[in-house]
Amino acid sequence: MYLLYRFAIRCALVLLPIISVFSKKLQRAVAGRKGLFDELRSHYSKVSTYRKKIVIHVASFGELEQAKPIISRLKLQDPTVHIHLTFFSPSGFDNAKGKYLLPDLISYLPFDSLQNARKFVEVTRPDLVIFVRYDVWHSINRELRKVNVPMVLICATMEASKANSVLTKSLYRDTYNNFQRILAIRESDKQAIITLGVDDSIVEVCGDTRFDQVVQRNNENLSQPQEVLPSKVLESIQSQEKIIIIVGSSWEIEEKMWSDLLQNSELSKKILLIVAPHEVSISHIEKLQKLFSNSILYSNISQFIDESIVIVDSIGKLFALYQYADIAYVGGGFGAGVHNTLEAAVWGCPIIVGPNHLRSQEIGELVKAGSGYTIVSETEVLEVVTKLLSDIRLREKMAISAKNYVMTNVGAIEKIMNTISQFN
Repeated sequence: MYLLYRFAIRCALVLLPIISVFSKKLQRAVAGRKGLFDELRSHYSKVSTYRKKIVIHVASFGELEQAKPIISRLKLQDPTVHIHLTFFSPSGFDNAKGKYLLPDLISYLPFDSLQNARKFVEVTRPDLVIFVRYDVWHSINRELRKVNVPMVLICATMEASKANSVLTKSLYRDTYNNFQRILAIRESDKQAIITLGVDDSIVEVCGDTRFDQVVQRNNENLSQPQEVLPSKVLESIQSQEKIIIIVGSSWEIEEKMWSDLLQNSELSKKILLIVAPHEVSISHIEKLQKLFSNSILYSNISQFIDESIVIVDSIGKLFALYQYADIAYVGGGFGAGVHNTLEAAVWGCPIIVGPNHLRSQEIGELVKAGSGYTIVSETEVLEVVTKLLSDIRLREKMAISAKNYVMTNVGAIEKIMNTISQFN
């Protein structure tokens, strides 16, 4: 199966310039890798041979959140360690490059041809490679194993249905067995990975670092409180007995849904809606201003005069804004998949998400714990919100449940760092 994989990668690389014409994301992925090996050679030629070199690979921005606390701890333990953070996705790379300053180098991972894999290993010569979650590139994995570079897979996930596929087993079995340790999030992930034919002695359950990450950020916000919403906004909301609903990381279809809800119901009289879109480009913010009447941009919040909608027109505000939410709608469920629900849960927010959430096991666990609702239509959103608006005790119960869910799942960082220390 690996030979077939190599052939498929070669074909894909030949066709990529043609296919990318129809996809801006692919165009960015191809353009971003031009001159990659020249960049790597130039950088590594200046890295002292006495420094330990660790490569940490993430697929995109979501996986970066899982890697961040590990990177922080590695730097805290040894400030001289060289951290090279690699991405597959252009969206993840663009959001980190030049903004996330803790790694010594941020680059793309080369496309996984055998030739590229060999060149990457030869140029970087890492002492340890950490892969996050599932983005385990088979050729690079095999080349690292050939030269005895230790590899650890953290926050590993695997769907049982995928693990039982004959094609998946034949391709992933050897790749996963090349790892020194595989640290799964849940027992179900561990069992699915073992089902592939992986040696069970290298697989253990360590949890998800995102829980530790959001708790740490929550504590930092509480210890150094900032006025993310001005007091006059909060006083206005309290005097009118409105509640705050935050629509976080929303996609266009969800923004239209909430716009329709506010136009076709009495909802707008009872709430302040804060919309923090997934995309904050100037053109998209202008669309939102047209979509939501009686709105104000967050950048103009000091001029607030009882508008019913606040449009967040910058990134980096959502997490702190969740502290004010009585209800959080976490976006993506009508798009590629629900975004990070833990950021809302750690603040004790009752959570609502759309239907595309099956790959996020924590959502199912939040719903089971009584902390959230999943919906499939605009009608259901209205029903759930109406129910929560009228029942403060239910909101309070869900808030406590959400916070407790996060707090009972912390501890992954210590377990993972203990394992990494064996190879670092």
